[in-house]
Amino acid sequence: MNAENAITLAQNEDATLAQNEVSQTQTQTQAEFEAELELNPILLDIEDIAKFAEMAKQLQSKSRSFSLVAKSYIFTTSVEMVAQNASKLRGKEAEAYYDQNIKFTSVVGYFQGTSEKMIDGKRVCQTRWTNENLNVNFGVMLSRATAPIPIGTPIEIVYLRDEACKGSVGTVKIYDIFLLV
Repeated sequence: MNAENAITLAQNEDATLAQNEVSQTQTQTQAEFEAELELNPILLDIEDIAKFAEMAKQLQSKSRSFSLVAKSYIFTTSVEMVAQNASKLRGKEAEAYYDQNIKFTSVVGYFQGTSEKMIDGKRVCQTRWTNENLNVNFGVMLSRATAPIPIGTPIEIVYLRDEACKGSVGTVKIYDIFLLV
C-alpha cells in the first residue's frame, strides 16, 4: 500500500467514525442528553462563585424591562378607516368615535433596524422597534420607509391607508414615520 492510499484509507476511516458519532448524537434522547449534562458539572473557581453569589443578591431588586422574544405587530386600523367610520356618525358621537379609535392607528418605539431576505423565492422584509416589547412587522413599505433611520432613534409609525398595487393584485399599507424629539 502506498502513502497516498494509506492517507485516503485513514481519511475514510475518520469520516466513518465522525458519521457514527453524528448518528449516535442524533438518536440520543432528551433524557440521555440531560443525564450527560449532570455527569459534566460546570467547574467554577471560588472567586467566580463569590461574584455570582453577590450578583444573585441584586437580582431580587431588579425588574423586568421587555421580552426579548419578538412580537409580530400587524397594523389593522388605519387613519383612513377611522375617519370613514367617524364620518358615518353625527356630531359628538363622531368626535368620540374618532378620539377613541385614532390611537390604534399608530405605535411609538425605538427603531431597531430592518432586514430583508429571500425565503422560498419570496422577499421577506422586517422592521423592528422596541417599546414594552420587541416588535417586528413584515412589510415591504414600512421596511423601505424606515431603512435610512439610525438604530435607537425614537419614532412614531402611523398607518395611514391601504392602496391598490399598481400592476398586480392586492393592496399595500402606506405609513407615515415621525422622528420623536
